[in-house]
Amino acid sequence: MGPGMAIKAAMPSHFSIVVFGFTQIAFDLEVLWHLTQHDYPLHTFWHTYLGATIIAAVLTVLGKPTSQWIKGAWNRIAAQCRDADLTVVVPTTWIASFSGAFIGAFSHILLDSLFHPDIEPLQPWSSDNRLCGMMVDPHRVEAICILLGVIGLVWFFRHEIRKRKANQQIQPIARQQRAQADSSRWRQENMKLIQLGNLVLTKIRTHLEKCARFYEITGVVLAILISFLSLRSTQDALKLQRKEFALRNRPFVTIRELHFAGSAQSPATGILYPRTVEFQMVNIAAIPANRLHGTTRAILNSNMVAQTTIIPFALASDVFSRSQLFLSEGIYALATNTANRFEIITDVYYSGMLGERLDEYHTSERSIYDPVLGKFAYDAAEYK
Repeated sequence: MGPGMAIKAAMPSHFSIVVFGFTQIAFDLEVLWHLTQHDYPLHTFWHTYLGATIIAAVLTVLGKPTSQWIKGAWNRIAAQCRDADLTVVVPTTWIASFSGAFIGAFSHILLDSLFHPDIEPLQPWSSDNRLCGMMVDPHRVEAICILLGVIGLVWFFRHEIRKRKANQQIQPIARQQRAQADSSRWRQENMKLIQLGNLVLTKIRTHLEKCARFYEITGVVLAILISFLSLRSTQDALKLQRKEFALRNRPFVTIRELHFAGSAQSPATGILYPRTVEFQMVNIAAIPANRLHGTTRAILNSNMVAQTTIIPFALASDVFSRSQLFLSEGIYALATNTANRFEIITDVYYSGMLGERLDEYHTSERSIYDPVLGKFAYDAAEYK
């Protein structure tokens, strides 16, 4: 509401703060519904620019008469105050209703896109939300909104006070005459209301005295129940948000470019092997794979004939890390024979940089060598 108050102060006749406020409530009703239903994500269709356009269009039509009715009700109450002029004289135009609804809708989507990882504002055309990746301090944004609201309030009321003082100087006599004429009528009209109000208050007081204990106990029970349900819903929503955020920002390691290569010396044993199987591990995510480790096995006709251990290390995003599996000449001859089935199984365990446990994620890929084509073909892959 802070930015809305600043806009209201800048163009009071062409912006409705009432419609702006209704727009914020309309969007948050979607989140409240998902919280009560324990659904996730919390921000779905209505928190997209397409959904925001629909909500803004509806509130533009409904906002003008609603705002006018609220101002009328307020003016009827303010007319009873004789010491100060608190009436609202600026009408809600269609332009004010339109600007309040559409500015409120699009600013709501923009601010939510900065902080909530489950919002996809460009749906149904794209699931990207690049604003969420921006390292924006939410407390700083809240402080800016509050500051804008304070500045807007001061600016708005200063302008109103000056305008009303000018009106009082132009028509002091007319105001005094109107106040005197309305005074006696106001007393007469409100005398019956005062009497009716006293009667109702007397009956309510009598009823409360009889049932005071019951209402006290009921109020305490309801307060405890509402607090418990609210706390539980909030905790569930936060857990879902954290889980979804971790999955979106997890590292993702895949195996590529398996092929036979020439001789190489094993760094573990120092033995020179005539044949090797080389492959690359690639992290295609934006977050480094931390403390990556695993094993690579060579399976010939369901029997393991070679194995190598992948030493723990960190694999940054979009970085290739080459690994080797060492084979003897005899194993290589059998592996390339069309009568045999030769496969490579690689299991890699790793974590991210968001505080996950050591082996939070697992990549398992199996590739089978095709002697006719002279290359490996991926047979199965599993990512957890």
